Amino acid sequence: TGRFAKDSPDWKREWYPNAQAATLIVCLLSLKYLTSEACATEFRVAETKKKLMVVCLDPPDIGSFKSAVDAIDTKAIPSASGPAMFVSAGGQLTASDGGLEVVAAEVAKVMQDRGVTPKNATASTPGDGGGGSVAMAFLEPLNLSTYAPAFDKQGVDSLDMLEGMSIDEYMTHFEMTRFHANKLKREVDKQTSAQAPPSPAPPAAAEAAAAAAAPAAP
Repeated sequence: TGRFAKDSPDWKREWYPNAQAATLIVCLLSLKYLTSEACATEFRVAETKKKLMVVCLDPPDIGSFKSAVDAIDTKAIPSASGPAMFVSAGGQLTASDGGLEVVAAEVAKVMQDRGVTPKNATASTPGDGGGGSVAMAFLEPLNLSTYAPAFDKQGVDSLDMLEGMSIDEYMTHFEMTRFHANKLKREVDKQTSAQAPPSPAPPAAAEAAAAAAAPAAP
């Protein structure tokens, strides 16, 4: 999209053509955003045109953001009514507490889902042998695809290879945030637990089971 002065008195005329041409309108919501009539207009246009993507900027995590929005008196602040209804209706939110790279990866994913390849992005297929990311296959379902290059660099091609590693090791080797490292650790532990063979029965329990199965003496 083009650029225009934020304090322009005729910002709508300058902004609207860009909104028309955009594939996606990313609204960076904060408490300050909710008190702005101009931002309320942006939100309505994005939602009406089905181009809306909402990023929680302040507070940056979804739980805190929802709580903050729920506490707003929309009668006193009418500009907040649209975003407040969107949040209360369960609209899709993207957290920004993982950093701008994570947000950028989410934006790129949404655009690709809509059939648009962002500029400077290269489409790849996991394991395609042609420069694609192998790690993407297990990171993308967890919304952790932004870390794929770090995993590829270390030669990690499956979750099995991460078994036994700590959260701190994930953060050190793959430059992950603690929140995302913890998310990955839970998934690794879950898969490891599912693949583990059943534990053998204790001797006493095994003897009792054998006795119960033995035919009664005549």
